[in-house]
Amino acid sequence: MLKKKILQVSKLNCERNYLKVLRNVSFKIHAGEMLLVKGKNGSGKTSLLLALAGILPFTGNVSFDIGIEKIGYVGHKNALRLNETVEQHVDFWIQLYKSDFQTDELIKKFNLHNIYDLPVHFLSFGQRKKLSFVRLFLLKAKVWLLDEPLTGLDKNNKLFISNMISNQTKNGVGVILTTHEKFFPPKNVKVEELHID
Repeated sequence: MLKKKILQVSKLNCERNYLKVLRNVSFKIHAGEMLLVKGKNGSGKTSLLLALAGILPFTGNVSFDIGIEKIGYVGHKNALRLNETVEQHVDFWIQLYKSDFQTDELIKKFNLHNIYDLPVHFLSFGQRKKLSFVRLFLLKAKVWLLDEPLTGLDKNNKLFISNMISNQTKNGVGVILTTHEKFFPPKNVKVEELHID
């Protein structure tokens, strides 16, 4: 059975600060597939994700399947309110996305019970990164754009985030991620690599 194509990119070019950082980038990704974007620092990996997310202007063609209404993005900055507690953060996104999940359920699912009452500014980098994935999980997007999702995480959080990504591909989510970390893609998931020089 052929998998549904959810994104096709053709001859994408992008400039930042008047410098061309992406030249004629082309690829496609189907539901449940993963694309690992590799390249040295400054090669344009982050720019590619920002262009796909509609944040950076580009030339070329980016065509999402007509059924794709949401795109999930997690970048280097976690976009968290530092003065709210973990519980308030979780509850906010549940309410915003009108999710059927209860706050306590997600606190347990993301193993946040030891820090649920702490303000975000007390959390480690890894704990904050995990919080950004709460929002992504609740969004229920069919495309995930992940910029270095494992960087700065301890072993347990790397495993947690890796498993979460794997589970989403099994649910038909297309994942495009950049990483410097050793990343072990999930079994039975088609993985392509895109090298940007």
